This record gives sequence, structure tokens and C-alpha cells, in this order.
Amino acid sequence: MAKKPTKKVSLDQKSQAISDPASRRKSNNLNKVITFRLSDEDAAVFLQKVELSGLPRAEYFRQAVVFNKSVIHQAVKKSDISYETLHLLSKQSNNINQIAFSLNSAKAAGIIDNKHYRSALLELQEISRNSKSLLTQI
Repeated sequence: MAKKPTKKVSLDQKSQAISDPASRRKSNNLNKVITFRLSDEDAAVFLQKVELSGLPRAEYFRQAVVFNKSVIHQAVKKSDISYETLHLLSKQSNNINQIAFSLNSAKAAGIIDNKHYRSALLELQEISRNSKSLLTQI
């Protein structure tokens, strides 16, 4: 009887497959069902931790049991700010830079005087500060 050829897998590949839940789900048949009972109070704590983690219950439980992770970090929640708002802020920053460049060129060429130059730069700095304060509130 001939031996079946086996695929050699390095230890690094094995540990990576074990530590990556998505690859574990794809490579392993999750066919063993484990059930357990909790008191009402313990169930409430468990469900609260699951909700805070952002993981499905089964994945939370696998992480806790298989990897002995008793603390699973809270999932990062998406901000209320939209990608469109970020895009607009990016465009605004680009415009501020272009205006500042033009002001510097005009000042160097002697087209505008120092009083108007400084006034315009102060306005641009104020706009920039307001935009930055918006980003820190996110």
C-alpha cells in the first residue's frame, strides 16, 4: 500500500493558522457543538462582554477557551463622521496649502505688502485650527 503524499507545513504556518480565526474557520470543520449553562447574572455578564468585543458569541467563546483570552478588547466603533466629510476636509487642506503657496510667492515677488500677507496667513491659520478642532472631536 502506497503512502499518500503529505503537504509539509512549517511550524510558523501552523501557529499562524491557529491564531487567525478566519483561517481557522475556513480550514477546520467546526462540527463539534459545546454547550454550557450559566446563571442569569453570569449570562448577563457574558453577553455584555460579547457585545463589547464586537465578535459573534461563538468566536468570543473560541477566543476565550482556545487562546485563554479572558479579556477580549472592545471592538473599535466606527465614527459618526462620514468618509465624505473626511474627503472634504482633505480638499480644504489642499486648498489652504495652495493659497499659502500663492501668498508666499506673491510676497517674495513684492506683489502684496507685509500687512496684507500677514492678515491672509492669520486667516488661513484660523481656518486650519478650526478644521483640526473638528478632527479632535471625532
